[in-house]
Amino acid sequence: MFAGAVVGMLILATGTYAERANMLHLKPFDNSYKKARKSYEEKDDE
Repeated sequence: MFAGAVVGMLILATGTYAERANMLHLKPFDNSYKKARKSYEEKDDE
């Protein structure tokens, strides 16, 4: 029973973490940082 409670808490924690990231529109596996970096390079060149 204890092991089931621990596994349940881990699943709950993972779901909570994912939901907060979703609310903040965070996407860990996209390449938006590359687009941002390129936009700053274009501004620096001007």
